[in-house]
Amino acid sequence: MVHQKVDTVEIDGSHGEGGGSVLRLCAAMGLVFQKKIHVYKIRANRDKPGLREQHLMGLQALAALCGGKLEGGAVGSTDVTFEPGTIKPGRVAIKIGTAGAIGLVYQILSVACAAYKADEGELVEVDIGGGGTFNKWAPSTSYVRGVLIPLLRRAGFASELEVLRHGFYPKGGAQARITFHPVDTLKGLMLDARGEITAIRGESVSTIHLRSARVAERQAASFTSAVKARFQQSDVAIETRYVDAMNPGSGITAWATTGTGCIISSGSVVGERGIKSEVVGQECARDLIKALQGSPHATVDEFTSDQLIPFMAVSKERSVIIAPKLTSHARTNIDMMRLFTDRPIDVQEQSDHVALEFPAVP
Repeated sequence: MVHQKVDTVEIDGSHGEGGGSVLRLCAAMGLVFQKKIHVYKIRANRDKPGLREQHLMGLQALAALCGGKLEGGAVGSTDVTFEPGTIKPGRVAIKIGTAGAIGLVYQILSVACAAYKADEGELVEVDIGGGGTFNKWAPSTSYVRGVLIPLLRRAGFASELEVLRHGFYPKGGAQARITFHPVDTLKGLMLDARGEITAIRGESVSTIHLRSARVAERQAASFTSAVKARFQQSDVAIETRYVDAMNPGSGITAWATTGTGCIISSGSVVGERGIKSEVVGQECARDLIKALQGSPHATVDEFTSDQLIPFMAVSKERSVIIAPKLTSHARTNIDMMRLFTDRPIDVQEQSDHVALEFPAVP
């Protein structure tokens, strides 16, 4: 898919959800559609308006990926202009000086690579130094690897995320490598029926500082006990892992797979000082149970729905997903898509779910 550059797209950064996701998504779509973007009033309605460190790192990563030009890229800036370059095969290195989420870096770069065209085997490799693998209010690397990457692979978008070293708040210090493959044809994503749950999987990760307290095992055991009590589901397997990191930390991520190929996640729960590991695992279990039982028709969870929207909008094939509700993030993402493409998007809201359909286009 080739798009010619046109005039600058003007974007009100306070629109809708009004958070950093508006900036990340529009910058990535600017690259996909080769449009210069100007985002103003960035996070204008937040307690601390303007760019935060975690937003800036995503923009800088994108600029490094494509050789783009970023203006206004500073912490606190409420006005940013991004002129995209071109993604080329090869390797780029990105430094994250904080515990900012590697999952958010994957998010912006994956959308940007949705239209990456090259010969087979001409990979884009991104080496990340610094950052966090488990963060509050951000996708963990476990979620990206277990949920998002497999779903996107069904749509013809192949990528890998290798965690070489984990990182937790406050020091971060993770190391990771993201690999993107050329996209032949971005396919439609048909998730219009849930089917029966076939397995529940996940990862309980803890740093070696907490090995003697058996934190990883305790998180996993309390999760498993709570889930089996509700579902009588025999196929529950949570991998436990102890990892090296710059400071103590832990987290657990879980997801359910179904016979129709759906993957529904609870998101992640991050361990905190003063909160027992059993409570962390139980909270993760409650979140997954709610995701599965709160909306029996849903084929994706509310966290995943907004992340799939850009890919379905770029594909010319028909896509259907069913989410528990239309979140503010999802609604904002749809609005942002309409700034870049006139591709039709049909939103059908019901009492306990919302169906998003992207009809096939010529």
